[in-house]
Amino acid sequence: MQKVIALALLAMLCVNATAAGYNYEQRMKERGHGHNNIRSDASRASYLRTEQSIRERHYSKGLTAETQPKDGLFGWALGFSFGLQYSPMSQGSCYLALENSVMLGYEMWQQILMLVVNPLMWGEMMVYGIEFSDIYAEIFDNCKITVLMNTLSGLAANNFEGLTEMTGRLGAAFIIDIPKKMELIKNGKNDYIKGKALGGLFALIFDYHI
Repeated sequence: MQKVIALALLAMLCVNATAAGYNYEQRMKERGHGHNNIRSDASRASYLRTEQSIRERHYSKGLTAETQPKDGLFGWALGFSFGLQYSPMSQGSCYLALENSVMLGYEMWQQILMLVVNPLMWGEMMVYGIEFSDIYAEIFDNCKITVLMNTLSGLAANNFEGLTEMTGRLGAAFIIDIPKKMELIKNGKNDYIKGKALGGLFALIFDYHI
């Protein structure tokens, strides 16, 4: 039950952040600004510093994406992010940003109990919040969020063309691909593998790859 609640909270956070970014881009376009004007070089540089800081902190503790726990919420999140990739042979910029967000979330989760006994940790949490804002800017910039939002909004509006395309994709994959992913979701040896299969299924259903 705790996993379900935590996963739901993480999903709500991601949806709120990406929806806010989507609305911001729409407003900027209405004012005549293109996408390339939204993300400044300073913002990109800030993200690169954040990424370096996160990975240095994790590596100093012997934690990497490979050595972090493969079970639990963060195993699911890492696996789901990797499953969204168009090609599993390499790690794209979108996946790396998602991985950074999961690594930072894992770090925050480890420290959250310290807030009760160490008030100084509140300052650390504020730093984490700033780092999350850098990461979400990178996610919005590289993860084709507007494509996903348009797909979901089209389906919500009963877009016949979108439903037809989805039916065609699922029909072609129903013989082999979907049963294989469902089996991994049900019986994968750890939550990372289950999450990866779930991410692949999500990508297939909504034609969304990173």
